[in-house]
Amino acid sequence: MSVRLLPAVAVALLASASVSAQVKWDFPTPYADREVLTKNTVQFAEDVRRATNGQLIITMHTANSLIKNPEIKRAVQTGQVQIGEIFKPNMGPEDPVFELDAIPFFAPGYKEARVLLDVSREAISQRMLKQGLRVLYMCPWPSQAFYSKKPINSLADLKGTKMRTYNAQTARLAQLRGCSPPLARA
Repeated sequence: MSVRLLPAVAVALLASASVSAQVKWDFPTPYADREVLTKNTVQFAEDVRRATNGQLIITMHTANSLIKNPEIKRAVQTGQVQIGEIFKPNMGPEDPVFELDAIPFFAPGYKEARVLLDVSREAISQRMLKQGLRVLYMCPWPSQAFYSKKPINSLADLKGTKMRTYNAQTARLAQLRGCSPPLARA
């Protein structure tokens, strides 16, 4: 699940800004331009520009070009950037609720991911508010499955293969399946 974050205080500051003054925000996202999540954020920035009659301009910084994925949340918290997009499972060590959609096969399709998002939204939003962040919106992200270039007919076929992992759950799953050390955490 991808989450767009804004410092809670920024909402009040923006509301009190002069109507004639133009405000510019930087918006880092870890995803490449071609990704649907990035297309959503670009549309969001354009919608904000139109809704504010050009008074708020959001500059997109895609593909980790401004701030790397794991550091985006902290950059928003410290005011280094005004808004950011994060991959929520990266925050799993802080609270297990952030990793719900990273459990393999738990919400395997968009429909299930949407339901999971709907039932976890309030808990996620409350945890972010306690950290001084406001969730603007979240996008459903179906849980991970396995993808392979070769057919996998049994667990034995996974032995020694490399598996991309991005949290403790998927790293443990790879280990239990006999995969070689995980490639990397996202």
